[in-house]
Amino acid sequence: MEGRDLLYPIQLIDVRLYEISVERVATADDQGDEEEGHSPPLIKIETGFFRDPPRHIVARLTLDIQGPQGDNPHIRMHISIEGLFEVLVESLDHLEESTLEEFERRSAVALLWPYAREHVHNLFQRMRVDFPLLPTLNVLALQRLREQREEGQDEEQPEP
Repeated sequence: MEGRDLLYPIQLIDVRLYEISVERVATADDQGDEEEGHSPPLIKIETGFFRDPPRHIVARLTLDIQGPQGDNPHIRMHISIEGLFEVLVESLDHLEESTLEEFERRSAVALLWPYAREHVHNLFQRMRVDFPLLPTLNVLALQRLREQREEGQDEEQPEP
């Protein structure tokens, strides 16, 4: 087996912070009892993929995060991390469809998540916001959730 056979056929070659916004929002709960516990942050995860022939794929991981912060105002953050990936075959057309599907469902998120996590943590630290560290992502559970949602959408749509 060649060393190249051990490599995943889609390689991450660049990561950039695509967009970010953070907002402190005073809420009625900010005046409430401190003895009550706060719920964990809400995190919405979205992905987008753009093929850039002949050998590149751009994947964008977008997180919308919000949560209460004790004495501090409510926090809202929108962050998009963009990864540039290169395929190790002649072109995207030569890549197996099952590999592309696996990449879009699992690998891209798994590879970009640590970058998003680091940016979120670093920014909240610089803002002096006591926000919990984003958890490590269970990519398999995320894939199952997506599949369940897709199955639910297929059932709701009438057949032609």
